[in-house]
Amino acid sequence: MKTRRRPDTRTIILRLLAGQKLGVLATREARSPYQSRVAFVVSGDLRHIYFATAAQTRKYGNLVRFPQVSMFFDNRSNEEGDFTKGIAVAALGKAVEVGPRSKKTVLDLYLKKHPTLGAFIESPSWVRLTNNLAMS
Repeated sequence: MKTRRRPDTRTIILRLLAGQKLGVLATREARSPYQSRVAFVVSGDLRHIYFATAAQTRKYGNLVRFPQVSMFFDNRSNEEGDFTKGIAVAALGKAVEVGPRSKKTVLDLYLKKHPTLGAFIESPSWVRLTNNLAMS
């Protein structure tokens, strides 16, 4: 009888993040937390999570003032199975703008996952950010 080998944690996280288009970004304001849904893409080594935001948003202002952030990802389907089979990953880190040398690589990666967001990120008002986040 052949036994099925369970995937390791890294593989589970990679599958989850590859299968989800949106995550929840938690920033903070002077007195309270603030959460936003963001379209994201993750680097293959799981060290960077990239998302885009326009410079005139509350989210961007929070990131500039308080760059420490967290992100949350899960595979919920709003069914009973979520209690026993659901997967959730939290990532903590510091948001920093993508540098000019990495810009094209990050844009290509982002657009591969989110081709319908091309007009948004080509707008002059958008800012490219990456989170140097640790998964937990």
